[in-house]
Amino acid sequence: MRKSERYPLPVLEIATKEDVPELVDQMIAASSNYNLIFYLRSPSPEHLAKMVIRMRNAFTSMIEAPDYMVLKAVDPETKAIAASAAWQFVHFKDAELDSVTEGKQHADERLAMRPQVTIAAGLVINDGISDKDKTEGPTLWDVIEEAYQKFTSAWMESTKSIYLASLSTHPRFQRRGIGTTLLTWGHELADKHGVPSFLVSTPFGHPLYEHLGWRDVERPLELELQKWAPYASNGDLGWGTFKYYYMLRMPRNAMA
Repeated sequence: MRKSERYPLPVLEIATKEDVPELVDQMIAASSNYNLIFYLRSPSPEHLAKMVIRMRNAFTSMIEAPDYMVLKAVDPETKAIAASAAWQFVHFKDAELDSVTEGKQHADERLAMRPQVTIAAGLVINDGISDKDKTEGPTLWDVIEEAYQKFTSAWMESTKSIYLASLSTHPRFQRRGIGTTLLTWGHELADKHGVPSFLVSTPFGHPLYEHLGWRDVERPLELELQKWAPYASNGDLGWGTFKYYYMLRMPRNAMA
């Protein structure tokens, strides 16, 4: 029987602004080969270049914000960023934020540094830049953001919690348990504070989250991608249906 290949454990570190270009490259590599939502967001090199700028701005905002923690998993052999996760601490008090984020921002900087972005399943869906095109009516991104806002209003608006804004692993480092390692960091913190955790998942991450104890708390948002693909014609159904899942994990002491 063939022995399973063993890999060195990744080193978890707090990401800095100097890491932003590599973080964005890692996230794009993690989703560009299979995520049709990603393709619709960046159907041309020009669109991709603009999206890279938006993603870099979003990561910079989260790294600077006192109520976010962006973690990077560094491969000890290549020193490359293999994966990353961004956690938001919702309704945490200042002293608690200093504790969980290791005091990375001074308290009087907090208001100015709060990020003006909305991120769900790693997708920047609201950063103050319009996605409107020449068509009338709501865009695909309007639909995704509206569903996200309903989810957060129903579950997080008045609840002290931890929110996973993004989790991704570079294809070169997938199937090594690195995503699980990053999730475990957040799980242990949520358990320590006795708070629930929330996230929005694509179909690709959903099985892992379920395996680690997350559960759906809303009906998935089902998107018929043919409707939003200007390239689809003659009844082309090859785009299929893309789902976003809205998930909850209760702290371990609440599950006991």
